[in-house]
Amino acid sequence: MKNHISKIYWIGVLVFWLVSLSAWIVTPESIILNGSLLVIGVVLIFAKLFWSYKSTRVIFKELNILKILGVVLSFFLFISIWSLSNFLFYKKPIVIYSHDIAIAQLSEQTKALLDQVDFAKITLLTKRERWEYFLPMLRKVKSYNSGISFEAYDLDLNPSLIQKYKLTGIDALVLETSTKKVTTYFNPKKKIEMSLVNALLRLTQKDPLEISFSQGHGEFQITDEGNQGLSFLKDKLEEQSFIVNSLDLSKENIPLKTSLLVLWGSKRRFEVSEVQKIINFLERGGQIFIAQGPVFGNDAFESMRNFLKLWDLNLENKILLDKLSATKGMEPTIITAQTINKTHPVMKSFEKKQVYLPLSSPITISQNHSNKRALSMLSSDAFPAVWAESNLQGVLEGQASYEQGSDLQGPFVVMASSQQTDGNLGGVVLAASSSFALNNYSAQTSHFQLILNTMSWQLGLDHLVLNKRLADKREPIVLSQKHIYFIFYIAVLLLPILGMFSAFYFFMRKKNL
Repeated sequence: MKNHISKIYWIGVLVFWLVSLSAWIVTPESIILNGSLLVIGVVLIFAKLFWSYKSTRVIFKELNILKILGVVLSFFLFISIWSLSNFLFYKKPIVIYSHDIAIAQLSEQTKALLDQVDFAKITLLTKRERWEYFLPMLRKVKSYNSGISFEAYDLDLNPSLIQKYKLTGIDALVLETSTKKVTTYFNPKKKIEMSLVNALLRLTQKDPLEISFSQGHGEFQITDEGNQGLSFLKDKLEEQSFIVNSLDLSKENIPLKTSLLVLWGSKRRFEVSEVQKIINFLERGGQIFIAQGPVFGNDAFESMRNFLKLWDLNLENKILLDKLSATKGMEPTIITAQTINKTHPVMKSFEKKQVYLPLSSPITISQNHSNKRALSMLSSDAFPAVWAESNLQGVLEGQASYEQGSDLQGPFVVMASSQQTDGNLGGVVLAASSSFALNNYSAQTSHFQLILNTMSWQLGLDHLVLNKRLADKREPIVLSQKHIYFIFYIAVLLLPILGMFSAFYFFMRKKNL
């Protein structure tokens, strides 16, 4: 009976210690409470040892005390080495991915922007307990570009800085040069480095560049957050510090401040006056990005097809079909871009990644205008895998098949550009599908990398045509202080203690057999 009560007591003491350790993890700021629990736990252990003095004395007498001290010393050394290793990794974290090993690397985009800055001052303004989230990245920035100075301030100790910098929130980052100052705020829903990229973009550009999406002809909506909307693309463009808005060509002219006009999936006819507005925009050096798939029924895009021929780009109202798509688990109407034109300024840095183009039309390039330079960017697979089907109604009814004479054999260009070579250097980029950048393709980072690189090139931001943008970069998980305490006590204290108690229990059990 005595042994039974003794076991229950020790189990109770173990549970109390677990509760005490949990209190240190959950409420580390409650020093008095946690200290009291620690003292009580120690008292419970020594009280039992004192109460069972005779049996305890026999146990210690039978055991080899030197061996016990050796075990305790080894355990202490193990804990010390483990703690030192954790401290060193905390001071200089190593991030391990499946594809590489790097020490808290900055993205390619961040480095490209830092190369544009000769000197700048970065000021972090937030509460001190939140410094740990941002300091590792900012130290890497300073290490990469020695011309950048860095300071961090605790807003709790320096509340006057809120008024000085006219802050509207916490977690602020202020970048300053001798001529310009920008303030950005860290968004908890986005990567920490993305806020720095946004600030660097605003710092290195003279004025924000404006991108206008045509919304007057049944195009996909940039405000639509559903699967068939373009809100994800809009967010990605705004992350790059572009101003994104809507424009109805039937009611207004293209503003002078617009640098890039986008036509994405038009379903209604462009009038002659609207086409002329586009021509005038290009003649003054503007850029246009057109994404247009096949039109079922009456061809409302015919006037724009004639316009594209002026730029040596022929977009036929047919649909591309790939009979090999079924082997990839996709519909035949989804084309996989197979060939990348590495001679194109955008594509030379584009790695071999999968780009899927649903509901695509064939593009052919002519050389009819000496002052235009039309180039392929992406092309499809060859026939018999891919062909251009002219019977659009048959596709809707699921009865399409290749017919000699009316259908065309692949390969086909599915994305191309044409730039003017004299006068104001306007230009056109044409994608054969308007579905590949909808919200339901948001997981395809290669699609949005391609679009961002293309638009950056069109806007003259060649240094932002990157092999790997920030969106592709894996980022280490940032843990809160409580999470760090929890991992520390579980890995460094609790598990070894449980192991020690288990070893002692089985040792005593074996001894009594």
